[in-house]
Amino acid sequence: MRFIEEMTEAQVRNIKIFGESIEKFIETHISFVILTKAHAYKIKKAIQFSFLDFSSIAKRKFYCDQELKLNQRLAGDMYLDVVPVRQKDGQFLIHSQTGAIADHALQMRRMDNRKEMHRMLQSHSVTHADIVKIAEILVNFHRSLPGIMEPLDARALKDIFNDIRSIEGILNRDFAGKYTGLVSQVRSFSDHFIDSHSTVLEERIRRGLIKDCHG
Repeated sequence: MRFIEEMTEAQVRNIKIFGESIEKFIETHISFVILTKAHAYKIKKAIQFSFLDFSSIAKRKFYCDQELKLNQRLAGDMYLDVVPVRQKDGQFLIHSQTGAIADHALQMRRMDNRKEMHRMLQSHSVTHADIVKIAEILVNFHRSLPGIMEPLDARALKDIFNDIRSIEGILNRDFAGKYTGLVSQVRSFSDHFIDSHSTVLEERIRRGLIKDCHG
């Protein structure tokens, strides 16, 4: 993992959104999320892994656009737009018409947290018919997409699985050797998994079951 110069967490927390008041700030592994009463704004961190590269404003804009495109297929009423984050006089602004573009944010309609599946399950609000309906939507969605027929590249797949190597030094430094050997164990397990399942993976490619449907 590599960090590239970006807005700091403090600067993101200090963003001003014209016409809206900020209610909550959430940090994930790869993004900052700002919640207002009506919307959620996701700003990608300027980071680089083997499996993603958000290391420049242009790349973060590209992946915001891709996320919008992918997720609008199933949730078009929730994924709304990609909006610029502007900087003027040291202040970062969203929905401003002035200032230099410093980054971009994915604008979404804020979801009613009561409708999150784990909450509905806890309150026994999910029916069998609900599960069947969700399954039917996903099945039809997956079937509608073309298969990706690229041959299996086991070495590249192992590199993606083994990206945990990038934090081995951090684990050893911050946890005083508590997890010494863990990264090697995880790498060995993932390599063995890919080697032992290569035939299955190749068969899934041949049958057109590998698809660009994540979002």
